[in-house]
Amino acid sequence: MTVVAVLRELNEGILLAADSEATGDAGLKSRMLKVRQIKSLPLAWACKGNPAIGLDRFGQWLTRYDFTNAVWDKFSEDAFLALAELNRQQRERTRKTGAEVTDDLLSDCIIAGWLDRPDMYVLSDDGNLFSVWEQGFYSMGSGGPAARIAFSALFLNGLSQPESVLKIVMEAATALSPQCGPPVQCLRITQKGVKQAFRLEQLALQSRPGSNEP
Repeated sequence: MTVVAVLRELNEGILLAADSEATGDAGLKSRMLKVRQIKSLPLAWACKGNPAIGLDRFGQWLTRYDFTNAVWDKFSEDAFLALAELNRQQRERTRKTGAEVTDDLLSDCIIAGWLDRPDMYVLSDDGNLFSVWEQGFYSMGSGGPAARIAFSALFLNGLSQPESVLKIVMEAATALSPQCGPPVQCLRITQKGVKQAFRLEQLALQSRPGSNEP
């Protein structure tokens, strides 16, 4: 399970964050970097669901993509179709085994950064491709609903520093969501490049009973 969130900064920077907990087939927990930079470009992506698709195979496609004179309108469509094809192949492999195709076998992604303009796109397996630049915030994964609630509460209370907002949002969503855990990794993406904005090794908020302790 995962919590991924993206937040637009006032200076046209972008913050993209994700938790790091991964659970294997045997229930063993490990850490995984779920938010990653694309080549040496001012672009990054994160995914929910199957990391073999959203991080590994989709990451390989991104490495091979020709970004020469790339623009968001074309690149976002190409990326959406590439991820859709990877998810389709996973469905076929799963059905051949007679197993049920569940959401955790597939992947949705958020890609954010600078090409011809700053933007933040959601690539969804349900057939939707859309920019969230105008709305300014988006979250996905099992912790997505908790992140949206936390963001709305902070927004209504007038907290306006984007990095501080996202720290609180990610801490709350990670602590309150099953199978999400620290460290929380956050990248800041500007026209100049990608740098780490913050990393939360421990959560100040206590987890609810039955969820993962930091």
